[in-house]
Amino acid sequence: MNRFGRSLVAILALMVVAGCGEDDDLVDPLAPQDHTFVYVPHADTPDISAIFVRGTFNNWTGEDLAMTKQADGSWEVTLELEPGTYQYKYVFNDPNGWASNMCADPTWGNPPGGPVVPGLTTCDPDDNNNAILVID
Repeated sequence: MNRFGRSLVAILALMVVAGCGEDDDLVDPLAPQDHTFVYVPHADTPDISAIFVRGTFNNWTGEDLAMTKQADGSWEVTLELEPGTYQYKYVFNDPNGWASNMCADPTWGNPPGGPVVPGLTTCDPDDNNNAILVID
């Protein structure tokens, strides 16, 4: 066996000893991932009867993507999404209740005039101020 062959055998042996050959430890980077969309109302938020999530991941329709109110007053829905970049908005109370600006909404932002989603910093100013979500 030449030097290359011995090196290859040694590397493979180290991988087995280190567990690198274990399929259970591997994560498929292209596998869908769960993402939880959250809304936390502020003290002066108007009454909310329903919130829907609409975006490029569902062709901007969303009656089936209703958020659920949590015991702490926040709203959530979890979706399984393929890796990629998505735009989305929340729709409040009725089909025309779109948040005007996901990064700085005067009605639904928390605080008022702030982001609709906690910690949201990236919106598309050229496309209706939709929120940007990147799933790696």
